[in-house]
Amino acid sequence: MELTVSKVYGQALYDAAVELEKVDEIEKETEQISIIFQREKEFYGLLTDPSLSVAKKKNLLKNVFEGRISTESLSFLYILSDKGRLHNYKDILKEFVRLRKEAEGFADGIVYSAKPVNDEQLKKLESETGKLIGKRIRLENIIDGSLIGGVKIVADGKLIDASIRSRLNRLYAEIKDM
Repeated sequence: MELTVSKVYGQALYDAAVELEKVDEIEKETEQISIIFQREKEFYGLLTDPSLSVAKKKNLLKNVFEGRISTESLSFLYILSDKGRLHNYKDILKEFVRLRKEAEGFADGIVYSAKPVNDEQLKKLESETGKLIGKRIRLENIIDGSLIGGVKIVADGKLIDASIRSRLNRLYAEIKDM
């Protein structure tokens, strides 16, 4: 259910930002708000405390953010407060960013490798993966000690397994079938 809530509110925020032609502004503001929530845990705790009235939460939001963020971003915080969804803020923001990247033809992914890949290798892997998937890909490198060599790439819900282990498994299957 929490995933659905984040998708619904993230989509609503993204749609409103597109309609208002303020996608950049709202994304920057929501990311700054997220940083404040992470840094000021007591403040965020008050905003997500079910025993504190919605009116008091909205007053806190107004005192902290009014005049510092757009009325649209502040209104969105009010809506989340009204609906008791401020605890979903981080996931809602992730969905907003995912929708923006998707609309711009980007997808994020992870390249798993036995040792770190350098910037040149990463760019080449992003380019080749992008050609396969049909999107511009941004990869993050994660070291996986279980890999003997080669890489595994997970991007846009797809797995590209170019690890030595998968090659050995395919070779084993071929030999076994002879």
